[in-house]
Amino acid sequence: MAKRGVSVVKFGSSVLRDERDLPRAVLDIYRDWRRGYDVVAVVSAFAGTTDRLLEDALRHWGNPEARALARLLATGESVAAATLGLQLDECGIPHTVLDPQQVGLRTCGNVLDAEPRALDAAVVHRALAETGIVVLPGFAGCDADGMTNLLGRGGSDLTALFLAQQLGAASCRMVKDVEGLHPHDPHGGTPSTQPYATASWAEALRVGRALVQPKAMEFAQRHRVRFAIGAPGSANGTKVGPYETRLRAEASRPRVRVALAGLGTVGLGVYRWLRRYPEQFEVVCILVEQAGKPRPNDVDGALLTTDPWALLNDDADVLVELIGGTDTAKSLLDHAITSGIDVVTANKALLASNLHYLQRGVVSDEPRVRCSASVGGAVPVLEGLVEAARHSRIDRIEGVLNGTCNYVLDRVVNGCDFDLAVREAQEKGIAERDPSLDLSGRDSASKLAVAAFIALGVQLDPDTIDRQGIDQLPPERIARAANEGKVLRLVAQLERTETGWHARVHPVELSPEHALARTRGEENAVVVYGGGASARVLRGKGAGRWPTTTSVLADLLDLHRARSRAHRVRSHPFRSDSIGSARPALRAGR
Repeated sequence: MAKRGVSVVKFGSSVLRDERDLPRAVLDIYRDWRRGYDVVAVVSAFAGTTDRLLEDALRHWGNPEARALARLLATGESVAAATLGLQLDECGIPHTVLDPQQVGLRTCGNVLDAEPRALDAAVVHRALAETGIVVLPGFAGCDADGMTNLLGRGGSDLTALFLAQQLGAASCRMVKDVEGLHPHDPHGGTPSTQPYATASWAEALRVGRALVQPKAMEFAQRHRVRFAIGAPGSANGTKVGPYETRLRAEASRPRVRVALAGLGTVGLGVYRWLRRYPEQFEVVCILVEQAGKPRPNDVDGALLTTDPWALLNDDADVLVELIGGTDTAKSLLDHAITSGIDVVTANKALLASNLHYLQRGVVSDEPRVRCSASVGGAVPVLEGLVEAARHSRIDRIEGVLNGTCNYVLDRVVNGCDFDLAVREAQEKGIAERDPSLDLSGRDSASKLAVAAFIALGVQLDPDTIDRQGIDQLPPERIARAANEGKVLRLVAQLERTETGWHARVHPVELSPEHALARTRGEENAVVVYGGGASARVLRGKGAGRWPTTTSVLADLLDLHRARSRAHRVRSHPFRSDSIGSARPALRAGR
């Protein structure tokens, strides 16, 4: 299963102002990961942290020794990397947090303004092979004695470009608080222009010295490292490299109007995130089951309706369907698609029984119905399978697609009564109020049907899939598997045979080393075989508020980017006399 390569994504302090900005960084990482890239995320300290640390050091110790000061200032990036790791954990996205010493990032020269010289790339690649995502604090490295050195002010930019060069990265993005590199400071008092679509290294050095560390850009030019500068989630940005310098022509910036069906656990998470970014999204109506139910204070009551038909009467661009079930949800999807409204949904039961909703998703790069959250939660199962099918023949797919069953089986092995284990799973939010779809294997069968159709065009009826759940599993079989050192998991399988595709959902006894045996609780995992290549494993949390919310939001951001591309106008060559000669300095600290 082919990978697209490594994507290095650097988050500056202008977009990581504090912990509240971490979810946006997660979505930028998730964007590349689910597109098939291994991702190395390089982070700056939160806004103002380095300045505060420096001021405190000078106030308390006057003229501190350089090595001690370097160790202190580097803690800002370390804290940001660790907290980004916690946010990825909450969203159910596998990752590894490393530090400069672990990856052998060697430096030389001035302790506070050093140059990077070496990297143990094998350490990074091993971590990427395990989890697909590495988080690394920027700004710092280690000298030959293992002592902390800093790469100068704004040195996280240099970290990112050095990593891109050493790892042979397919892409390197500098995520800043601007849409791209501007001839003028977009935050300044001069008239704004469109940012560059492309810029040469020389032009980037000339106008962007306070946006990206000059030393970093000189490194990129010297080693011919291409990179991009743009805002979080941007579809555009400025590409810097061996390009003609061209301005991006004026283009409208569409705001996506969202009709939200459902304000439960996931729906509330989606609503709150969309409200934080009014320049990109506007929630125009929310369908709820009970009008008088107490709501959080941040929910705008004027948006609520209990009438499904009122939901799509506000000129919505997209329906986000999170109510579940099939009857009302199907009526809403039918009306939306007929009216030319895009759909984002996590409703695998509805989709599995109505595969025609997904037809355009198979033949088009811009599907009318986006449904990543319906299979695997935060695990990019659908994207991974589509990418695999593009590059090689798939012969077999095996997956653990239901976390409820994982939890119940593990608790029974540990001596818990089956029914009590189910109740515990419900209390933890792992199981639904009615767990029958999970325990019977129907949920896994529905997910398998959706995945098979989107990735391979194989039409499966979930009602006819050979299926055995864990609800009828004899207790002695669970005990026997444990006594033999095996791990029992409910496995969904799709296998190519001489007569066609055969689908099955059933409990399987696995060796502890098997990728599917390592799933716990809400975790899902999928293994893809075929094409003569080694099997590839996708894993992460497949259920819960934040994993599902993350996947829904990623679909919405993909939709917004697609609309932005549709509004894009051809760029044109930059001429300095068309802008004027004044070039005020950009603000530092982005």
